Amino acid sequence: MTMQQVYVYLASRGVPKQMIHQIREALIYDAVTEGTDLKYDRIYTGIALMLRRAYGFGQERILKGLREFDKTVGSVLPDGEDSKDWTDLIRELEEETGILIHTGSDNRLICEAKRPEKAR
Repeated sequence: MTMQQVYVYLASRGVPKQMIHQIREALIYDAVTEGTDLKYDRIYTGIALMLRRAYGFGQERILKGLREFDKTVGSVLPDGEDSKDWTDLIRELEEETGILIHTGSDNRLICEAKRPEKAR
């Protein structure tokens, strides 16, 4: 259904054009704020389950991992004395592990594992 069809349908039901416009703006705002909200509980749950399923971690190790994750992500917050930029964390991961995580041109997540060069 197109936006024009929605306008026609609502107008035929007596909804004023201004109200339709306000509803549309409210829906757009809601979609944008919900779409960009990180939903930390979901991220932390995913990380905790990953630690459990990939490594068999129990409560203590999972909580330790989540605290370290929180510390790492918290280092990007602008109010900290030693605050970093996300690009700093990306560079640190690449330097420490050879893994580069970034967003591709089509807005998809890309994880690259750089292989060490073979000795000659």
